[in-house]
Amino acid sequence: MNISEVITTIWVFVKRRKKTKKFRFDPYLFVVICFSLALFASVVRYARRSFQFPQWDEQHYMQMAAEFYRILQHPSFSSVNEILTVIPHRQPLYPLLVTPFLLIFGLSHSYFWALVTNGLLYGATIIGVFLLSKLYLSKASSVLAAIIFGCYAWPLFWLHLVYTETATTAFVVWTIFFLIKSDLFRRRKYTLL
Repeated sequence: MNISEVITTIWVFVKRRKKTKKFRFDPYLFVVICFSLALFASVVRYARRSFQFPQWDEQHYMQMAAEFYRILQHPSFSSVNEILTVIPHRQPLYPLLVTPFLLIFGLSHSYFWALVTNGLLYGATIIGVFLLSKLYLSKASSVLAAIIFGCYAWPLFWLHLVYTETATTAFVVWTIFFLIKSDLFRRRKYTLL
């Protein structure tokens, strides 16, 4: 590739970039993101001070995440089969969401990282509720819907436990959002998401 081809490629990129829409600051989305970050900070604060031990189903999910950590440290062709057979009657997606944190930071604070994962999923759910309600309501009403969901006692209770309810809620909200945005699978961009 010679210098004229590089310059032409850069020029085409710059020209295309000018045609794209400019970023517009949305104060309502900013409020929802700040609210989500405040709740996330509260979850991190709770997780750092918590001396709670996993109980009931939490033990299964933490055991699965620890086993996935051990499997993914030395991946092989049979890793998928091993992951699916750790505890065969439990779904593996939630512990797989915790596993990247364990791969980065180790097993020493695994319960903390599971609660942090819950906090991230809860923040994503609140933003998803805002975007979903924005399709049908005004922006101010959408912010109110997101804040009401964020302060609702039932999801807040599950937020501080390592259960799949927080992940399921996030996936349901985002699935409904993308289903509506895809116009019942007519718009391919949102269908693939």
